[in-house]
Amino acid sequence: MELWDREVGPYAQTLNGLDGAALSTLAFDAIEAAIPLIGPPFEGFFPPDHAALIEVAIAFRRDHPTDWPFDPSSAEDLLARYDELPNVPVRPAVGPFFMALVRLFEAPPNLLSVDDAMEILSSCYESILMSHLGGRVTLEDERNSHQCVAAIGRQIEIIGAHARGLSGKASGVPADACKAPRETMAPVTNSPQPPPARIPGYDGGPFHHQPDLLDEHLFWVGHLHHYYSESEEAADLVGDTDEQAAGDLQSQLLAGNTWPVFTVPLQGDHCLYVVYRAFDEDEGIDYLLHHPDWDAAERLAQDEGHFTGPGLSWAELTAAADNGLHGGSTTDPHARLLLLLPAFGDDNVPDGAVERLAAALRARTRIEAPERLAAALLGDQGPCGPTRWATAEGGYPINDGGHSFRNPTNSYAWSTSRLARVGSALTP
Repeated sequence: MELWDREVGPYAQTLNGLDGAALSTLAFDAIEAAIPLIGPPFEGFFPPDHAALIEVAIAFRRDHPTDWPFDPSSAEDLLARYDELPNVPVRPAVGPFFMALVRLFEAPPNLLSVDDAMEILSSCYESILMSHLGGRVTLEDERNSHQCVAAIGRQIEIIGAHARGLSGKASGVPADACKAPRETMAPVTNSPQPPPARIPGYDGGPFHHQPDLLDEHLFWVGHLHHYYSESEEAADLVGDTDEQAAGDLQSQLLAGNTWPVFTVPLQGDHCLYVVYRAFDEDEGIDYLLHHPDWDAAERLAQDEGHFTGPGLSWAELTAAADNGLHGGSTTDPHARLLLLLPAFGDDNVPDGAVERLAAALRARTRIEAPERLAAALLGDQGPCGPTRWATAEGGYPINDGGHSFRNPTNSYAWSTSRLARVGSALTP
């Protein structure tokens, strides 16, 4: 449950302005969203009488979309039917799911609290987790489960939708309330650390820290432009309207007097820098790796008209996104994943990669079909395309990318010692 505590738990403060009816609707949305993520499928997971009761609850809500939270008699009838369920063996994950359903209908009409709603979301996630993972479950196990990641993303999406609805009402809640979790979402850093005044071996600047951009949908559309524009399907999913507005924002960021920089700390005091290089007629985005003991930063990738990369494998990308280390622009794994994605290329991604990326797109963008976009992005993988990774004789990772510094057969590849130290720094 640690992933839920980190990712969803902090969103509770966003719900403080919702009334009981709205919280009930949010909680029921989460219950319905959990059903397709539980495995095996619904028909085989729940005993027949339990499944029938769930269907009754869903039908009741469907037939009374606005007034169902105010109907105590129907709630009492459903709870009575729950008490009459036969005492038959059930899967362990059935328990938390029905805890969520019962807690929802036990609340007095229009009086469901924020704590109640969050407990229901937590129980839904627990049910999904227990249906797919057994034994002692670690945070890494949860992050490697595409069902768990999908559940987190879906709950955040549901919370965001209700918070956005709240922000337009005269509720006393600030209009940007729906963005609050993006700044406090565990393990998000509340006080992001600015980049250094200079990065050794890298000319340019002055640098400007703008972590607030990481909460902007248009920033992400622009940041990922070269990565998705290689795919016609991905470009269609983004849409022309957002693309034009995002392009205007990118032009401003790459044409200013200061250079936006984002930092991602790694183990062993290493650090990744994502630098918006605002040189006139030589603009682009550089992905740098540095350590205090190095004379100069290593340039992993360059996202520009003449792309250079990839610089990260999938394992390296997710390790950097998920390490939770403080001291950078954000500790949010979704933001980090998208921030570093254009430097990634790997022809051997795990089964859960699409859902992992889709969860990040759900959390940070307004893309309407995040799963389809994630699949398209991982299928084409930007300008470099899928790249094969291998282990060199010295034990460090290399790739066969035709434009990568980490391909030792390229004329501009790094020396063996530089390849080795970069590989060590990025080791998951």
